Amino acid sequence: MTDLKKRKLKRIIFPIGIFFLLFFIESIIGIAGVSSYVYLTGKKNISDIESYTINYSKTMAEAFANVAEFSYSEKKYTKIKALFHEKIEENTIDEAFFVLKNGNIVVHSNTTTEKNLMGNIARDEISYNIDMILHPVYIKSNELFLNNYNITDKFIPFRKWERNILSKYIYKDLNSTGWLFTKCIFHKGEAIGTVNFIISKERIYTSIRQSIDMAKYYSILLITVSAIISFFVSLVVFFRYRSIQLNALQHDSIKLDNNYEETFKEKTSYEETFKEETFKKDYIDDFDYFDMNDNEIADLPIERIKQEDLTEVYEPKRSYNQTDDDEFITVEFLGEIESEKKSAAEKKKPERVKEYIAPVININDFKKSTNREIRDAIPIRNKR
Repeated sequence: MTDLKKRKLKRIIFPIGIFFLLFFIESIIGIAGVSSYVYLTGKKNISDIESYTINYSKTMAEAFANVAEFSYSEKKYTKIKALFHEKIEENTIDEAFFVLKNGNIVVHSNTTTEKNLMGNIARDEISYNIDMILHPVYIKSNELFLNNYNITDKFIPFRKWERNILSKYIYKDLNSTGWLFTKCIFHKGEAIGTVNFIISKERIYTSIRQSIDMAKYYSILLITVSAIISFFVSLVVFFRYRSIQLNALQHDSIKLDNNYEETFKEKTSYEETFKEETFKKDYIDDFDYFDMNDNEIADLPIERIKQEDLTEVYEPKRSYNQTDDDEFITVEFLGEIESEKKSAAEKKKPERVKEYIAPVININDFKKSTNREIRDAIPIRNKR
């Protein structure tokens, strides 16, 4: 039996391509989802902060205007100073002041700043925009005016390129550091000045910074999770691919085994056919009823051959269970019964149907039989 050839299994490496493909897809989808969530949430928070600031500023401006009118008429500014300091301590506003239409400061929340200005805001036009502060007086309007305002001692906590992106997509008024709320004060129907308070946009900056930090945190977390998931999926693909290769190799080996078995069967079949033909030629060609079927053979009468009719008997070696009275008739002798060399005893006897001690062999059954051994002799008991 020849050895079967086995294919050498190629070395299976970890599927790096699948890992990076899954990693990039999951990371991009995850970062897009996080960015969208942070973007929408951040804009909503900014809008809420702005709306809340405007709403409570309207109420506070009305309270400032009423106290300022009363204080101006009484020439007593203790109440309005106390109100300014109270709101500053609550961190509601950053700066508040009451000025007349000529720029003179009546009350300021910061006494140091008031001294530096020497009682008039016109001395520092960079920090105080007179046109914006006194605009309600010029038009004699009783409405609350809201304007974006640059507070000199405040700065925007973002880089220039960040400010450009944030002002374009998140909050368009990012470059101004605060709001200026202005309301005109009337005394006896005449506009005498304005009450003003400044609120910084620090809450908006804080909200934006928190949104950016949250986006970074969840992006890093999502990238880590994506890497872990991609690794395990790639590992499953790796073992699955290896299993498929092993199954394919095993299948090929089975096919080789089957081919060998078929070749072996063909060879065995050829050898058996050769033996059958040899057997037919040597032992069965002289049978007259070789072409008969099993039923016809079974219907033939059986006549035993007497001892005196046999001219030559081959006596093989006795086995351990045979006695001296046992006799043997060989298959070779049975094949020569109908030969040209007939004995004198056979010529005197009338024709009769031949009787054979050996069983009739059907060639079709012989081909199908798994045990094809033909014994050399069949023992016959005496007086049988």
